[in-house]
Amino acid sequence: MHQQPLIFPTKASVEEGRVGIASHGKPAVASNSVLASLYSSEGSVMERHHLAQAMCILNTDDCNFLENLSQQEYTQFLDLMRDIILATDLAHHLRLVSELREVAETGYDGQNSRHHELLICLLMTAADLSDQTKDWQSSKHVAELIYKEFFTQGDLEKAMGNMPLEMMDREKAFIPELQLQFLDDVAIPVYELLAKMFPGASDPYHNIQASRKNWAKLRDVYKRRKPESTSSLDIFEDDSLEEDLAKEL
Repeated sequence: MHQQPLIFPTKASVEEGRVGIASHGKPAVASNSVLASLYSSEGSVMERHHLAQAMCILNTDDCNFLENLSQQEYTQFLDLMRDIILATDLAHHLRLVSELREVAETGYDGQNSRHHELLICLLMTAADLSDQTKDWQSSKHVAELIYKEFFTQGDLEKAMGNMPLEMMDREKAFIPELQLQFLDDVAIPVYELLAKMFPGASDPYHNIQASRKNWAKLRDVYKRRKPESTSSLDIFEDDSLEEDLAKEL
């Protein structure tokens, strides 16, 4: 069986992950945003928006770098691009987890087209969440940017009379606990699956485990220091917390 090549669109056209933009995903649907009105009937609101934008770029003068492909190659590329972009929706990834676990247990077969499709989706999710596999200061900085954006989204939701998700409510979100929940439920299993399929790709799994250890220690330090606090953005601004964390590790 002829194996499809691993072709990826530019990161700009697919990067969504957890970060999103204001009025994205379910909040977009709840707020009746323009994007929701365009794409909510099919699900994956932001991802379908990204796909539409990528197609607009390809249809712009002097931007269609695929113009020399045959019709069959062009169609194949667009189908693959669509699948890759939609794979960046975490809801899509979670629907594939049981299949991915089966592949990890039985072994990846490069001649199996379904295995190939699943691997592409897994790699896209791994790339999307890769901030948590970097060094502690880098992953913590990305988390700060994410939660600031989440809280801005939450403020908009409140102004519209809606109840934001806990992770988007600056008055309720306890960031270290939310990070641990996200790592345990979503991110760590991604890199665990990748490491099981390809032992040579186990470094990200070990790195994210180290990141989890830091978040757990930071949670404990913060709770001891400020047991009544629920607004935890100051974990990114209080240097003394880092000093206490270093003593714990």
